[in-house]
Amino acid sequence: MRATVGISAEQSVVRGVLVSCGPQEGEPVAEPRTFTEQVTEVEGAVPRALDAIVADAGPDVRIENVAVVYRTAEERKAFVGELSEGGWRSASLVSSRSALSAAARQVRGLARYGSVLVLEVLDTRASYALLGPDRARVLASDTWTPGIADADSARAALPRVREWWDDATGAPEAVLLCGAAAVAAVAAALEDGLGIPVVIAPDPADAAAKGAALIAGGQVDEESEAPAAVAVGGIRVRRPVLIATVAVAVAAVLGATGFAMAQIRSDHPENTESTVSSSVASSVASTTTVAPTTESVIAPAPPPEPAPPVDPPPPEPAAAPEAPPVVPAYTAPAHAPRRTPSPAPTTTEEPPVEEPPAAEPPPAPAPPPAPSKVGAPGSGGLFPGESPPPAAGSNPEAERQWWDNHWSLKERWLSGN
Repeated sequence: MRATVGISAEQSVVRGVLVSCGPQEGEPVAEPRTFTEQVTEVEGAVPRALDAIVADAGPDVRIENVAVVYRTAEERKAFVGELSEGGWRSASLVSSRSALSAAARQVRGLARYGSVLVLEVLDTRASYALLGPDRARVLASDTWTPGIADADSARAALPRVREWWDDATGAPEAVLLCGAAAVAAVAAALEDGLGIPVVIAPDPADAAAKGAALIAGGQVDEESEAPAAVAVGGIRVRRPVLIATVAVAVAAVLGATGFAMAQIRSDHPENTESTVSSSVASSVASTTTVAPTTESVIAPAPPPEPAPPVDPPPPEPAAAPEAPPVVPAYTAPAHAPRRTPSPAPTTTEEPPVEEPPAAEPPPAPAPPPAPSKVGAPGSGGLFPGESPPPAAGSNPEAERQWWDNHWSLKERWLSGN
């Protein structure tokens, strides 16, 4: 069975969901499997949980992709370092609002409502994402501490939840409650305070992890119409297949923002000529590097310096500056050869007009050919020349463009282009 894994880390527990990629050769679609790893040491908890999931999955499960949910920019930065050091540098990071949006689209019974507020309640943090009627756009989002653990803290959080309703395109018609604290008492307190129906999601504690797994498998696109996988020429490129075994061999350099698990296998031979770059470019990420290279070549236009004369420089340039400024404009051309290479400083515009015939400026060098291959990712999980992902809660369009470019670089690298 082919599957993907989503990971959601909390303060004392790491939750994982394994989702089937769909039927293959008559296989039935298996129900999602959940994993819970208690955290005894915060540092490195996510890589350890991934190792445990791979060991528990069994040899009959081919885990293709992995996505980890982050809720703050600091958390994202910490996950990048932990995953890289733990041998999971190829795992993808998905924002909490994208994961919650993906999970909400799988909940039945929400079609009757227009905009829906997806609220994740944890004991240390709370997050929400307001989804439009199409469930593909996030109209507003926020995250804050402390979280919501009971009915009292839910009532205390009501002003924070309602403060943006006047500015949003429309107040929600229902609330989808997710998270470990999504219990009946909290739902009742929110429903009384907000005055709209509150629906508790199925398996609410695992909602974010399940949404990340669905995005990793390409079964649900990310919010703002950002595709979870890149299709080249209308054909989805096959991702590398990973086989989960008890003896975990987690060591492979794969795409910086792609997905991976243990014992990586690919349809393409490993690119041994690629070099790993540890620097991260500060320029805006683009699908290819041709445009930035071309701009850097065109920008330094040919300098306007005069071409060197063929004959030895005549001594006349030294005498030309001695001419008083009251000399008529045409006196200098009358006494000098027509192709004088040294138009002495003058107030007239005639000498610059006669200069071009002397020599044409050298043609600009042809732009260097675009790189034929995308280099392997660095320790920070980014491809050479790729900018860091936008911060959590930034412009959805900027996130969409970053992910589009990110997937394109990954697929090009996997295909050896």
